[in-house]
Amino acid sequence: MNAHASYRRAGRSPRLLLPFALLLAALPPVPPARSQVATTPPDAGGLERLALARTGTFEVWQDTTRLGTEFYRVYSTPKGDSLLAISTVRYELRGQDGLTAYEKWTLGITRGLDAFPLLFQSREGIGGRQRVLNLNFREGNAIIFRESEGSGQANVVGVPPGRLYILDPNVYEHIEALVSDFCERGLATRLQNVIMTPRDTVLQVRLTRGPQETIEGPGRGKRKATRVDVFDDLTLIKTWLDEQGLLLRLEAPAQKLRVLRLPPGKAEAEAAAGAAKGSAPAKGAAPPRP
Repeated sequence: MNAHASYRRAGRSPRLLLPFALLLAALPPVPPARSQVATTPPDAGGLERLALARTGTFEVWQDTTRLGTEFYRVYSTPKGDSLLAISTVRYELRGQDGLTAYEKWTLGITRGLDAFPLLFQSREGIGGRQRVLNLNFREGNAIIFRESEGSGQANVVGVPPGRLYILDPNVYEHIEALVSDFCERGLATRLQNVIMTPRDTVLQVRLTRGPQETIEGPGRGKRKATRVDVFDDLTLIKTWLDEQGLLLRLEAPAQKLRVLRLPPGKAEAEAAAGAAKGSAPAKGAAPPRP
């Protein structure tokens, strides 16, 4: 695992590298439940001026336990120079006091040319507690600010030039962006720089294209999909993408984690209907209702 310079603004020693496995954080189990499509997240203003690039809902399982869903939307500016991604994650976690709702909202902006991040924000809440994360990128650095329970902390992390992908826990749209861009470039394998938000660290993961495989796709039908493996010498993540570059399935065998794409539903249709009119159909979006 290779890391670029990472340091605190306060001048403390660099942290140890984060194992890729910590992105796949184990959560307290919840009772098995039937699959469902996530509800639409809160509206973001100005989206009617953007083209919807892709949208979808992931269902997250740990072993036989359903954790919850992530609904995401990715929009493109009219000239395609920037992409805006919005995710809403909703889990139900079982603890000693019964079920607890976990929710997370994220917004990210990247350059369309080279996928370099310009801004990333997240807000997550569980049991009445809130945590906020803000990343801004300038002059070869990522400025990271965290706030939780009334206190804040700022870090500065050196980032390399070129393509850089953010990997934030429980946001599988980030994995889709990473592996989809890799497949689109027609490479067999490559090392890719990523920034791991839990530990404010930039490191490299290896992506390797595998064969076409037949898997169970959304709606229980059989689908041909391209296999792409992502690993950092410690943890293996298996992914399968359709011909449009949409993530159909993700597995992390060591963590017994599975992420499944659900069939397009009402949320996807509303996202497509609310985007710029006359734009190309979004990947993974159900046709807007008349």
